[in-house]
Amino acid sequence: MNDLRANVIEGIADMLINMPQHPIADQGKFGKVDLQTRFYNPLLVSILADVNKKVLLRWPNKMEETVPQIRPDAIVSTVVQLKFGPSLGYGEVKPGDDSTTNQSLCNDTMKLAVLSRNAAQKNDHPIISFQVNDFHLIFFVVQELGRHLHTMLEIGRITVPNSLASLHSFITPKNLNMLLRVTSIFWNCCVHDTPSFTSVPPSKLQEIATLFSMTDKSSSKARECTIRYD
Repeated sequence: MNDLRANVIEGIADMLINMPQHPIADQGKFGKVDLQTRFYNPLLVSILADVNKKVLLRWPNKMEETVPQIRPDAIVSTVVQLKFGPSLGYGEVKPGDDSTTNQSLCNDTMKLAVLSRNAAQKNDHPIISFQVNDFHLIFFVVQELGRHLHTMLEIGRITVPNSLASLHSFITPKNLNMLLRVTSIFWNCCVHDTPSFTSVPPSKLQEIATLFSMTDKSSSKARECTIRYD
């Protein structure tokens, strides 16, 4: 547990190096890469990755082999004999600007659910995922309870500071305990020294298309949404 606490502290310390002293006035110009590299990667790498344990957080923006139709923004990968091995988690990022709608956020949640479900079936252990909307970060874990039965549980949410000036509202006992809980769940439940793999075929295009057809084709930032993304 002491190592996990150190990971959280290290992540926060790394955030300080990358943050501006005061909020940027035109934050609407922040893109996904800005958010990923400056505000989120330092923290997430510390709590969800460890090169000594051969677990990496990467931002490939490439298709995942278990679901060829989905291109996640982030993948938590193992390294096996100098190659990327089984995936332990996934991430999606939206900048929170005018292009971000409830529809796009819900679609990201659905992507994470499908990716995590397939990985949980294949690896036979829970899978972590995270979703970013502007400076809001949500963590989920997907686990298989039985054949064709999976749960996607929110295990934490936090508002990341947009500058050093707002750091005081971030470093609170509640937030620190939440981050400690997330990293503890990941390393104790999602990472296995001797993983067991099950042969699971990739999700079919028809299945993915069916899921996305359930969403309303129209979108509105003002429309009420049952899922909170802020």
